[in-house]
Amino acid sequence: MTDIVVDWLDEIQKARGKYFLDLSKVHDDANMVTKELENEIIKWYNEEVEWVKRLTQMREVQKCGVMKFLLEKLVPSLDDNILYVCQQNVEWRNLLMRQAYEESAKLVNRLGELSNLFTAYSTLFLYISRTGLTDPKQLQGKKMNDLQLHAVMVPFPVQGNINPLMNLAHLLSSRGVFITFVNTECSHNRMSTAAAESSKFKFLVIPDGLPPDHGRFSKLPEYLNALEKLGPILEHHLLCSLTDGTPPITCIISVNFMSCTYEVANKLGVPRVIFWTMCAASSIAQCNAHLLLSSGHIPVKVENLKKADKVITCLPGNLPPLLPSDLFSFYRAADTSDVLLQWALRESEFQNKGDYVLVNTFDGVDAPETVSALSINGCPALAVGPVFLPNFLEGRDLNGVVSLSEQDESCLKWLDAQEPGSVIYVSFGSLAVKSNEQLEELAVGLEKSEQPFLWVLRMDIVGGKPGTLPEGFVERTKDRGLIVKWVSQVKVLSYPSVGGFLTHSGRNSCLESMSMGVPMLGWPYFFDQFLDCRFCKDMWKIGMDLEGVAADESLVVEREEIEKGVRKLMEGREGEELRKRGRELKEAAFKVVGEGGSSFLNLNRLIHDIAQLSKTASLKTA
Repeated sequence: MTDIVVDWLDEIQKARGKYFLDLSKVHDDANMVTKELENEIIKWYNEEVEWVKRLTQMREVQKCGVMKFLLEKLVPSLDDNILYVCQQNVEWRNLLMRQAYEESAKLVNRLGELSNLFTAYSTLFLYISRTGLTDPKQLQGKKMNDLQLHAVMVPFPVQGNINPLMNLAHLLSSRGVFITFVNTECSHNRMSTAAAESSKFKFLVIPDGLPPDHGRFSKLPEYLNALEKLGPILEHHLLCSLTDGTPPITCIISVNFMSCTYEVANKLGVPRVIFWTMCAASSIAQCNAHLLLSSGHIPVKVENLKKADKVITCLPGNLPPLLPSDLFSFYRAADTSDVLLQWALRESEFQNKGDYVLVNTFDGVDAPETVSALSINGCPALAVGPVFLPNFLEGRDLNGVVSLSEQDESCLKWLDAQEPGSVIYVSFGSLAVKSNEQLEELAVGLEKSEQPFLWVLRMDIVGGKPGTLPEGFVERTKDRGLIVKWVSQVKVLSYPSVGGFLTHSGRNSCLESMSMGVPMLGWPYFFDQFLDCRFCKDMWKIGMDLEGVAADESLVVEREEIEKGVRKLMEGREGEELRKRGRELKEAAFKVVGEGGSSFLNLNRLIHDIAQLSKTASLKTA
């Protein structure tokens, strides 16, 4: 019986893999044709510009007679021709991209049909594996929900954690796992209704124990304390949610900073899977926070942030030496009594208590031996990222499920009209805060760089309020710049016209930029962003940074530094080398999530292993 199901799964998986590769090829072919066309147009344009220069020089020499008459007629004609070529260039590019998207849409629909079939057979296969079923007659009277594994997904309630866990949930759901996705009331209220309704899994909304008008992130210590105590509330709501038709819970998958799930998994008698949303090096540092404390590396004194003699070499995983400035910003404290440092230390204890470990990274960014250093008592530790990419390639942009505001799609048409690789995209994520003084320096720096830009300017960027731009800035830059409130970042980064990303170096942003092959100019704000910024520059070779920001997040970066950084990224030789490296990382990311890739296979292994672990696990409902 099992062999038959395995054969079914193999056939369906091969078909899914073929369509997945076809989908990628359509996008690549469209980009390649567009690039070739652009090169021809640029060559033609340059030749005509050269002719205009020569004719203009001749005009200076021959000021009268027939030559003057001919030049007056010929030069405007050439100018008109150049304008016509540029307009045709845009029209041809748009036509090619529309044809590519239409073909992709057909493939995505077919892929969806195959995914549904694969889900059904996967569910059957997992049930057979878990129960040792040998007689097909034993399936009679069984409902689909009776056969499924059931994973409870628990994110830390912030956009940067919810989005990757939501992507992981969809990947597991497509493999036949029943999903319950837990949200706090505050987070769920910000979730896109359409996205929630289109999901194939169940949402469980729970209170976080704080009043509605509590500032939460503006009162961070109180908020973190409330989340630590969320265990009993979570357990109660989970038990109440197990209505008829819901499979028994077989595992809890939580992001790394939700220690409350440890006691819940224990009481329910199910495995606890820890999903690290950070890069492996940051994860290892946090997991070994007590080792850093006993070795005297934390708390980090501000004056030691860049000292070469303070490098950290005591961590496992064959990591390169880390600087004090690479560590979490929460470690920057006067002494060990600091509230945020104490919270990080408490969480570290529970990050070493689990049954399985997943990391949102991939081969080519983090080595397998580095990821393996996150293993708990010998349990598997697997790279499964970038978790957003398979969903995005199949037409699902889940990174907008929890969004600060409505996404502005008009910017995509604007990007269509820009030259390949010409636009620098500017965004600092959902939490970073800037002063009005810093916004002015940034605006002037962008203006002086003379580069086309797409700038995401949140309405709460200055302490919860909109920022103020220099007088006349929008008018002066309207021909080459666009300012929006919020966008689909992955869609923006996937556009050929985007050639660079000025970023806060958040983990999701880094993974998305790598996967789309876009180099970065790092400007970290807090938490783990300092290490990602430096590793993008020194280890992964797909980024550069602004001078001094790693050592002092409150530093006001001056306009000259911003202009210099943007020009270096967009015009310089170093920027071109980074784009070349970006193409290599993009290829690696596409490979690992595709049929037979390491992240693809690791997700399959996770489901198999959880099925085995759940053989003896039982839900304690009594």
